[in-house]
Amino acid sequence: MFRGVFPIFGRARILTADSDRRYALECLVEKYSPDYIKEGQQEIKKDWDRVCLIEVKTEHMTGKAAIEIVNGNK
Repeated sequence: MFRGVFPIFGRARILTADSDRRYALECLVEKYSPDYIKEGQQEIKKDWDRVCLIEVKTEHMTGKAAIEIVNGNK
């Protein structure tokens, strides 16, 4: 089975407000390293001035899925 998304169309902006940047980074830590929140906070602090974050607001996307996924068979 496969599932894929190819082009994503939307608007991108560089996050410049510290509150937006911190929120985005903390969300990533919580999602991908929930057992290491404290360590993630330390990394955010350590590399704060080296991080550039870009937010993409998706307007639409295209992709494909295996027929098994489309039909609900697993």
